[in-house]
Amino acid sequence: MRPLPLALVLLAGLSALPACDTVGSGLLDPQEVRLSELSQDPAALVGTWQLATVTPSGECYTENCTRTRSAAEAGWSERIVFRVDGMAEVFRNGVAGEAVAYRVDSETPPARLVLGARRELFGVAGDQLFLDDRYIDGSLLEFRRLVPVSHSDA
Repeated sequence: MRPLPLALVLLAGLSALPACDTVGSGLLDPQEVRLSELSQDPAALVGTWQLATVTPSGECYTENCTRTRSAAEAGWSERIVFRVDGMAEVFRNGVAGEAVAYRVDSETPPARLVLGARRELFGVAGDQLFLDDRYIDGSLLEFRRLVPVSHSDA
């Protein structure tokens, strides 16, 4: 019996992997995230974040009410730039940035991110930021840092 070429063996192995862009990426699944287990450190917010996924609360009357969708599929576009000085710029749907103050309110657990008029549960896991307002019929928003933090810098 002739041995199979290594490239063929590798190709067969790769085709058996699940079709998911987060396999092996170290990213948390929005469907399984627990904000209480993530960082609420204000310093972890500094940087530029782009909305990546939207997970609705499930309080709706259509199919797949809790299915996580890409921001593009959900029709949302948002970028937040958190600065060290406690200010942030929020860009929504291509509209010029709105400058707002931000802070973490941790006096009464769970900690909430106060971002201008927004007040949301939140958590940071590496280069993922989750903002959660599902408790008021909103969505879980997953942002990804545009310039990932190097593990040697963290």
